[in-house]
Amino acid sequence: MTAAAKPILAILGGTGQEGRALALRWAHAGYPVIIGSRDATKAAATAESIKLQCKDATVTGSDLTSAARAAEIVVLTVPHAAQLSTLGLVKPVLNGKLLVDVTVPLVPPKVSRVQLPEGGCLGIPEHRSRQPRRSRARDRLRCAGLRR
Repeated sequence: MTAAAKPILAILGGTGQEGRALALRWAHAGYPVIIGSRDATKAAATAESIKLQCKDATVTGSDLTSAARAAEIVVLTVPHAAQLSTLGLVKPVLNGKLLVDVTVPLVPPKVSRVQLPEGGCLGIPEHRSRQPRRSRARDRLRCAGLRR
């Protein structure tokens, strides 16, 4: 499979440790990657550093909304505290795209234990509460979180 045949991935929060690591691995695997950040300059710098480690990679940096708009698959890797505000910002450009949210709610002082909200998934209860009861959109989001 050529790089052109692979979907474009946007890593929102791609300048952080988790996002950068995922971007680097996908770039090594030949996926075109867009690093999305609140600071487009920081995203561009992160993209350049990834390209130094992966010479043939197609990696660019952009602001969050532009990155999400240009991608086919959007991966959310922002800190838990920024999750809902980031989703609200990019929501208008997510229609028809796959969103992968790897946000983990770690709440001090218990940062070694995931603390899911009462609804079980972050962002989903708010989405469902705004949809009519018989809406197809209401049931499109699925939570595939790890439970122990």
